[in-house]
Amino acid sequence: MNTGAIDEVYTIIIRDGNNNSLYRERIIGGNFTKTFLFDRNEIGEEDIHFDVWCEKSREKISYVINYETRTVVDTQITKLK
Repeated sequence: MNTGAIDEVYTIIIRDGNNNSLYRERIIGGNFTKTFLFDRNEIGEEDIHFDVWCEKSREKISYVINYETRTVVDTQITKLK
């Protein structure tokens, strides 16, 4: 995928684990930056899928963001005198 060409057209699609589309945008140009904020109360603990399509080369790159909650308990041991 050539990310430096000004005339490249990309489509970004963000989907939840049920394949529902959360976001879609068509971007023209090679360099772009996007920041996303997701409300976990609305989405739940499902994976989030990012697909980036290059229209010219018909190439697709996919990413999956996994969400995991863990509880960590720190234990400290002290020698008694």
